[in-house]
Amino acid sequence: MFEQIKNLWQNLSVGKRIAFVSSVLFCVLFIVFLIAWAGRVQYRPLYTNLNADDASAIISYLKAQKIPYKLAASGTTILVAQNKVYETRLELAAKGLPQGGGVGFEIFDRSKLGTTEFVQKINYLRALQGELSRTINDLNEVSSSRVHISLPEKSLFVEQQKPAKASVVLKLKAGRHLTHNEIQGITYLVASAVEGLTPDNVTVIDQNGRILSGKTEGNPSLAINADDQALREAVEKRLENKIQSILERVVGPGKVVARVAAKLDFTSAQQTEEKFDPNAVVRSEQHTEEKSTSTKAATGVPGVASNVPGQMIKTQATKPGGNSYKKTSDTINYEISKVVTKKILPPGEIKSLSVAVLLDGTYKMVKGKNGKMVKTYVPRSEEQMKKIEELVKNAIGFNPDRGDKVSVVNIPFETMKVTVTKESFFQKLLNPSILLPASKYATILVIFFLFYLFIVRPFLKWLKTQKLALPGAEGPQALIGVESPLGLALSPEIQKISGLARTNVDRMVEVIRTLMREETP
Repeated sequence: MFEQIKNLWQNLSVGKRIAFVSSVLFCVLFIVFLIAWAGRVQYRPLYTNLNADDASAIISYLKAQKIPYKLAASGTTILVAQNKVYETRLELAAKGLPQGGGVGFEIFDRSKLGTTEFVQKINYLRALQGELSRTINDLNEVSSSRVHISLPEKSLFVEQQKPAKASVVLKLKAGRHLTHNEIQGITYLVASAVEGLTPDNVTVIDQNGRILSGKTEGNPSLAINADDQALREAVEKRLENKIQSILERVVGPGKVVARVAAKLDFTSAQQTEEKFDPNAVVRSEQHTEEKSTSTKAATGVPGVASNVPGQMIKTQATKPGGNSYKKTSDTINYEISKVVTKKILPPGEIKSLSVAVLLDGTYKMVKGKNGKMVKTYVPRSEEQMKKIEELVKNAIGFNPDRGDKVSVVNIPFETMKVTVTKESFFQKLLNPSILLPASKYATILVIFFLFYLFIVRPFLKWLKTQKLALPGAEGPQALIGVESPLGLALSPEIQKISGLARTNVDRMVEVIRTLMREETP
């Protein structure tokens, strides 16, 4: 084999030798490129949406640990090798990175001599804002946040003291929202961390500029209360489950669809009620009786003369007997009993309910026109529908005074057969977790095959073609292509015959016919 290769190399011209060496080098480089492409490192995001300070600190750590990295998204995203993502995150977390933007109380770790009181106050305010922002960023729904605190100068007079104020800007994660309790928690967190700050002076907005908490200039509709919506949905869901749990026991599972629309009153009120008892109760009673009696009665002539001294007046004789006086009084005090009741009405009282219930009917097998059994829908009777409607009303606490409405409709449900097919082998191969890695190696094989088919194979065929000169031939016929197996040199006789066969076909045909006649007995 080595002799044949040696002969092949010696019989090649200088141009073919250069082409052969170049092709070998090209194939080697091409194979190295494919191997490098297939085995290149897959980078994944380590952190995204980083600020400049955090990105700089993380890159410094990666350089110190000699961990390869890449920057993306204008330097706000850092990429590392796929197998290093989680390990690197844990190591950075131990170092306190990323800090989440802003400066915390670590600003006082590097105190400088000669710092003025004004600078100290500014640093304290920056540290307080940064620490609050980091705490808020730990919430699951919050992507990032910024806190702004306004601390007025202290005044000697209480009346002239201005209150502290704060504002919080939240950037929520995609598809997330904050409930009323979570917004209130952020408000009280900021208010409790700042001296002299009340929750009423804390304003919370989201990345779209919507006011989540704070003063709304007398327009309460600007305040978002997600708990009201959640409470209404919970009431509707609870009533729907009650209706379906009752009716499914009667008509069967999967044959009932119930939907409830509830209107709730979310206003909080206080009610005071006084009731008086019409039956009075005696509290106290007093009885008073007065009597007076006289034994002599006045006599004489009435008038002025009888009262003037020295006048003789004729009197009559005194009559026996006298006068009597009697007075009686009763005082009775009654107590009127009353009942005072104070009620605090919580928000969420049901104002009205609208209920819609769909019921499937029954089915029976009936012989069709072609003689085959066909499933036929049979609606429920009117009496049965009334009973079901009464069940629904009792289940939801139907109150006609509130304007509640209940509608029960019997219609056939659209049924379809769902066939569960077992996942085939080809469907498993289409799984992205298997398809993506396999496609990379399949691409390499296809490139190798095409490279051999359209480049290597024609090139080898060209190398095995020898251009031989025939004696006595001139012009274009001086060089005649004779192909030998493995590129080996042919004997002069064979080369001459081959050349004659190519240049003078008719003469060669006659020679062959003559030889065939001579060999025929």
